[in-house]
Amino acid sequence: MTPVRHGAGARWRVVVALWLATSAGAADAATCSATTTPVAFGSYDVYSALNVNSTGSVAVTCATQASDPSGNFAIAYEVELGSGGSGSTALRQMRGVSTGERLNYNLYRNNARSQLWGDGVTAGSVNASFTLNKLTAPSRTRTHTVFGRIPPLQDVAVDGYGDNVLVTINY
Repeated sequence: MTPVRHGAGARWRVVVALWLATSAGAADAATCSATTTPVAFGSYDVYSALNVNSTGSVAVTCATQASDPSGNFAIAYEVELGSGGSGSTALRQMRGVSTGERLNYNLYRNNARSQLWGDGVTAGSVNASFTLNKLTAPSRTRTHTVFGRIPPLQDVAVDGYGDNVLVTINY
């Protein structure tokens, strides 16, 4: 995360990494896993009056087990995003690598960035389902977009900023 100077405004790159955990419930006949793509905001200009938006993703794959009977099997899952280092899904904060300063941002479930994405309690989670069939569709993947936003006009020092957010898949 190297600072870059452009004109009168200082800019730097900011990234939110998404980490993964899974939690299996009663659905022993299937397994689910996920892969993530980080929300990489790129450069942030402290003098700009515009939001900085970016996206990342969580791809959930569910598959039948060898012991499954043939036929259709429905599996529901929930994707939760943790609060990151701030401890609050209402106000997530990235931390400067060198300065330790905090840069506010948040993660959302929709492109309008009006629905916070959290743990299903303090902020909404994403719920979805698959119908698997051992013979014709033993595995399916769905990708969920993570919409990120940094609000404008935050007076922070030039630095590399980042946060780690735990992604939990409950099924």
